Amino acid sequence: MSGATAALTGGSLISGGLLFLVGAARWKPREYQQPLPEAMRRMDADAPRVRAIFRWMSVGVCVTTGAIAALVSLEIDTVGFPMAFVALTLFVVGAAAMLANLLFGLTVLPWGAQTITRTGSLPAGFEAWKGWADLCYGLHMILSYAAIGLLGWSILASKIVSPWLGWAGIFFGVAWCVGFARFRSGPFAPPILVHVWPFAIGVALVVQAIGG
Repeated sequence: MSGATAALTGGSLISGGLLFLVGAARWKPREYQQPLPEAMRRMDADAPRVRAIFRWMSVGVCVTTGAIAALVSLEIDTVGFPMAFVALTLFVVGAAAMLANLLFGLTVLPWGAQTITRTGSLPAGFEAWKGWADLCYGLHMILSYAAIGLLGWSILASKIVSPWLGWAGIFFGVAWCVGFARFRSGPFAPPILVHVWPFAIGVALVVQAIGG
């Protein structure tokens, strides 16, 4: 693994997390996570802000997913590669589900918000679409956490970064996957968490590349 390749991969992992954070930091949980009618009215009033949130998140998901693929390519000649490839597959499927959820936020959600502001009631079919979007979100979180756990395992085998990061990935991935599957809320639910461990791996790769 060359220093330039490690630095580029690490920089991409860091960038993906930061791009997602730009959107996530603008989310207003007290307003946008109220009971549905009131939350929709608030999001309609903040329509430009909400669109920006979903757009930044979409870019962050795409960049992080590409960076995870680059990370896995660093393990291609190691004993950790088979596990890393399985993890990449899970992460890609999870990312596709998240993009579907974000597409809902950029299309169906504004339509529903405008309708409820204008008429006082949700449009026909909105709740069904929201159910599918929520399912996609849940799938994203479960698969991404599982992928992080498997990537941690693969890193222990490939040794491309410090082993403690591998153990951290295993613990975080397994614990948060189980926690989200059980509770679907609380500390396991914020989607920015999916980008935390990849961000840490990115920092480690960049530091490693600088250190030569």
